[in-house]
Amino acid sequence: MLGVMERKETGERARIFWEYPCETVSVDWDDAHIFVNDIKLKKMMDVYDFRYGIAEREVNSSIPN
Repeated sequence: MLGVMERKETGERARIFWEYPCETVSVDWDDAHIFVNDIKLKKMMDVYDFRYGIAEREVNSSIPN
């Protein structure tokens, strides 16, 4: 599952989640975090890759629209 988050105000998009294999997805959020399959990420700050775990998102890692 590839998860992409977009800032509504700016249109900035970022890949924030990669998990494989992934048969079901659970997503929830609050003001500062997003929870994907019980993994807690800081919005637009953290990225999760099942191979490496949670890391800080690189500053220039936005993806084009």
